[in-house]
Amino acid sequence: MAFGGWGWQCNAVRGKGLEMDKYIASLYWAFTTMTTVGYGDIRAVTRMERLFACLGMLMGGFAFAIIFSGMADALTSMDIVAQKRARKLELLKTFLNVRSLTPLPSHTPLWDHGVISGGR
Repeated sequence: MAFGGWGWQCNAVRGKGLEMDKYIASLYWAFTTMTTVGYGDIRAVTRMERLFACLGMLMGGFAFAIIFSGMADALTSMDIVAQKRARKLELLKTFLNVRSLTPLPSHTPLWDHGVISGGR
């Protein structure tokens, strides 16, 4: 079954090209499939086109990974800040209980200016 002379049916894979062309065609197929770019109407045919397409897909994958790792780091650090704030509040409450002091009402200036934060 031929699909317009491309994919695994191309001349490089059928044995009419150089050995290197077979590897490049195989890499192009693997990169195109694994990056879910797809094959579409415009496709890479020559060796240089396939190499350039593979390089572009590789760079796109790295950019995707960098963006999402940055987002994950940002979300993780926000969670750490919230955990530190909750820990400080818990230590303050423990200190007040040990010293038999009354807790500050939530409308004091310390609460309003963020010195003490109850996670609001």
